[in-house]
Parts: sequence; C-alpha cells; structure tokens
Amino acid sequence: MKNYIIIGILILAIIFLIWKSLNPKEVIKYEKVEVPKEITKIEKVEVPVEKVKVIPKTKVVTKYIPQEVKEDKNKEVLAIGQVKCPEESKVTIVAALDKGTKETSLYTKIEKKKFDLFPGGEVGFKYGYYINPNIGLGPEITGYIRYDIIQFNDLFVGAGAEIGTDNKAYLYVRYKF
Repeated sequence: MKNYIIIGILILAIIFLIWKSLNPKEVIKYEKVEVPKEITKIEKVEVPVEKVKVIPKTKVVTKYIPQEVKEDKNKEVLAIGQVKCPEESKVTIVAALDKGTKETSLYTKIEKKKFDLFPGGEVGFKYGYYINPNIGLGPEITGYIRYDIIQFNDLFVGAGAEIGTDNKAYLYVRYKF
C-alpha cells in the first residue's frame, strides 16, 4: 500500500510539472534599464544634431517594440539588438529617443528558451548527515553527476547518478524555477 501512495504522488507531480510547463503564466515584458547612480550624477550635455535616423515603428514586428515606446508618439526607436545568453535564449535590447525631452532610454526583454536538447549538466559532491533507524546518525559524502537531456520551457528531463553511502542511479524529472 505504501508503494502505491508513493507512485501515485510521483505520477501527480509529473503531471503537474508537464501541465505547468505547457501552460506558463509568465508574461515576458520589456523593462526599462536602470541607470547606475554614478551616471545619474553626471550632468548631461546637449549635442547639436540636425537629423537622426530611426527605425519606423510601423515597419518593426510588434514583439520587438516595448509597449511604452509603441504607444508614445514622441518616442522613436533608435536601435534594436539581441544578445544570446547561456542560460536564457536571448535578451532583446531597444534604444529609444523621446523627441519631447530629447532623452534616450534603454529597454530589455529576456526570452527564455522554449525547447533545447542537451542544455547541460553538473558534477559535484555533497556532504551531510543521514538518519538511518538501524544505525543512527552518520556522515555522508556523495559524488554525483547529472545531465539534462531535454528542456521544454521550465521542464527539464535528465539522468543522474550518485555514488555515496548508498550507491544509486536514477532517472528523474526536474522543474527548474
């Protein structure tokens, strides 16, 4: 009976993780980039510019323009760039010019990977104490290796092995948050 309860809980956990991964509630939005305090103390100077080349907002795919810039008629897009990151799929950076205040702003948006094969793994050691009803409290040193085989949104499926006080190898489903 005890084994059926454990198996049932594991099945429910796996179903929850798959459902959560397929129905993410996270809305990806642009954030205005914070200016470091040291920079805000520097007085800005005006530079005479006759004309500035901008990217027309009407010709850019909507996902590349922050809502604040899209709705404000005084704001123009100066540049849009993307940077690939190891943990995230990419960061989009938008430079905008406010024609009214003549100030520029930077906006960033982090887009997580939706799907990835072999995203990575780790090797390490754990040290702690275990409690065994027959033996009592004892030290435990465990060496482990794990490798994620597939990633779908925040759901990671991988394999791992541990060698320590009680030798074991396992297959697991992991939800990264």
